[in-house]
Amino acid sequence: GEIDITGINHVALWVRDMAQSVAWCKEVLEMTESHGDERHVFLKAGDQVLALFQASEDQAVGGPHHVALSLPEGQKERALEALRARGVEVSEGRGHFQDPDGHLFHFA
Repeated sequence: GEIDITGINHVALWVRDMAQSVAWCKEVLEMTESHGDERHVFLKAGDQVLALFQASEDQAVGGPHHVALSLPEGQKERALEALRARGVEVSEGRGHFQDPDGHLFHFA
């Protein structure tokens, strides 16, 4: 096919208190911190990644920010073009797109 997804690269969750959420993932779930900054922290869960994104004061939490799908190297543009050809609106920049329910995705 034109879109050869090889797996889920990471799932990003909105969190209210970054320090508390990172500590909980590390202490309770025994995840390890991979990388990040003050607003985005990526935690290793085996071969998978859980990303925590700092929510703003008035933003709802408890749901995902986005799901990043893995593609083989060099296939992102081809996959985005296939989405556009299928009538899917793709944002500029990272190429975010939504499913029919409004869940946000991008290719990593």
